[in-house]
Amino acid sequence: ALVAGLRALLLSNASPNSFSDLTRADLGGVAGRTLLTNPPVFAAALSAAGGSDGGAFAHAWLAISDSILLSSARRLAALSLVSLLSNHPSSFEAMEQILSFCVSVLAEEEQAGLTPPPKGRGSPNGAPP
Repeated sequence: ALVAGLRALLLSNASPNSFSDLTRADLGGVAGRTLLTNPPVFAAALSAAGGSDGGAFAHAWLAISDSILLSSARRLAALSLVSLLSNHPSSFEAMEQILSFCVSVLAEEEQAGLTPPPKGRGSPNGAPP
C-alpha cells in the first residue's frame, strides 16, 4: 500500500486519472509517518515506487503542501521533510522550499497560539517585557 501511495504521489501528474491534491497530501502524510518511524522501509518503498531519491518525494509533497489542511498534518509534514534532509542527501536540492515550508508552519503555530513564543522575544536580555 505504501508503494502504491508513493507511486500515486510521485507520478500522479503523468496519469490522466490522477488523484486529487487532498488525496495526494494524505498519501504524503502516510509516507512521512513511515519516514519518521522506519526510514529503511520508506527508502525501500520509495525505490520500489520508482522514486530514485528523496528529492523527487520532497518536490512532489511540497507541490501540494497547500492541500495539507490540518495543523497537526502540517507539523508532521515539516518534521518529515526535515528528516528527509538527513536521510536522503538528494533532497538537499529542495532545502530552500523545505525550510520555507517549516518556517511557515512555525509561524502559523505561533499565530494560532498553539506554541509559546521563544524565550527572550521582546527584550534584548531575555527577561519578560
